[in-house]
Amino acid sequence: MRMNLRRNAYQTLVFLFFVLQASVLRAEVGMSLGVEYFSLGEHLQDQGDLVDEAGPRYMMGVHWHQDRHEGWIGRYEGELYTGNVDYDGQTQLGEPFQATTQYLGTSHEGSLARAWALQNHHRIEVRGSLGLEWFRRSIVNGGGGDQKEDFQILFTRLGLGYSAPPLHGFSVDGGIKYPVRVQENAHLESLGLASNPTLRPKGRMSLYASMEYRFYRELRLRLYYDSYRFDTSDAVTALAETTIGTCTAGSLCSIIQPETRIDRLGIALRTAF
Repeated sequence: MRMNLRRNAYQTLVFLFFVLQASVLRAEVGMSLGVEYFSLGEHLQDQGDLVDEAGPRYMMGVHWHQDRHEGWIGRYEGELYTGNVDYDGQTQLGEPFQATTQYLGTSHEGSLARAWALQNHHRIEVRGSLGLEWFRRSIVNGGGGDQKEDFQILFTRLGLGYSAPPLHGFSVDGGIKYPVRVQENAHLESLGLASNPTLRPKGRMSLYASMEYRFYRELRLRLYYDSYRFDTSDAVTALAETTIGTCTAGSLCSIIQPETRIDRLGIALRTAF
């Protein structure tokens, strides 16, 4: 808890710094509120689909954008999100199982773009970014023994963008996203295992896209699609202290994170100061 408080205080100080420096750096600082349809699926080649999750999540974000029409442009995007989605999966013994999954997470992303001005104040750009996302996935079964998983993802993006004149019109961007490093804390000790080795799913490229319409300089509506793709992690082993599914007490259990897909389709209202 103390670490989380320190982290939140640090993030707040960083945001306030950007607010205070906005006029000096000719930057735009703003906030956003949104809702998204979230879906997650897990799959193994020899067992087929294991888990399907779907439902709404809610987000609040902050951003800092340098206010330049061409040349090099720096940006920062941060968001906090939460939500409960439906879980449709199976137990360790392969029996159907339904529950609710609670999500709580945050992401922070810095990007650098090279922009070129076109006629009538239109603009195109090439953008690259590096970001860090953390989220907790809590599968609530209603009878105790809830399962928690913490994911930490270092990711990068590369894409193209187009924007209309700054006072009105559309802007669009899209490209590829790649999780450079993925670490998962599955809290295996809470499931009856003697140790808790880290799982490391393998990242794959996926797509992202967004479209934004500016009603006024200070008010915009944004539609977006975002995603992750993970291949099955390498197996880790841990000693079972109790019987878990087909793994009997006193034996070594092999644990993996299955192939995973995450898709987000959302809408957000953004304001600028």
